[in-house]
Amino acid sequence: MKCRTLYTPLLFMLTVFTVSGCSSTKLLDLNETSTKLNFTKTQHETIKPKVKQIAAIIEEYESAKRTLESEMQGRRNQLSTNGSLGGSGMRRNRQGSGTRGTEFQTKIQEFYKQRTRFMNQINTLVTEIQAVLNDAQRDAFASIKLPHLELPETGGAALGGSRRRGDSGAGGGRRRGGNGFGGF
Repeated sequence: MKCRTLYTPLLFMLTVFTVSGCSSTKLLDLNETSTKLNFTKTQHETIKPKVKQIAAIIEEYESAKRTLESEMQGRRNQLSTNGSLGGSGMRRNRQGSGTRGTEFQTKIQEFYKQRTRFMNQINTLVTEIQAVLNDAQRDAFASIKLPHLELPETGGAALGGSRRRGDSGAGGGRRRGGNGFGGF
């Protein structure tokens, strides 16, 4: 009896998660979006290139993000190796000694500027997509999962910040922005 008492709520929760997970339509899945919003042929032909542009932007962003994360990991590895040589060496490196630290900070700033440009491009394309929808489709569009640009994992030391978890300094972990489109 005790097992059955635990089994029923567990089965219910699994069913809810499965059903809710399946009901989320993603904008980049054009066929599913088209079906859910009941696009006309003209709408489909107008929206398809915009969705492809969004996918290309996301692909370019993800590539740049992977490159930056790789460089950050290299800096963390370098700092941890240099840190084992003594306290003063670690202190110099954590401050981003010399031009290498400045160059890396510049790369990070450029990455965030590029991310902002990408977000603006995606927002413009989403607005253009919404403009070709009728009122009923716009209402249904509100439930479509829009793409977002995840921030890279920064890790504290790679950016000259503290290594403590949750530090709000330069490299204090994952940050998420919000502009109304899924946390770009």
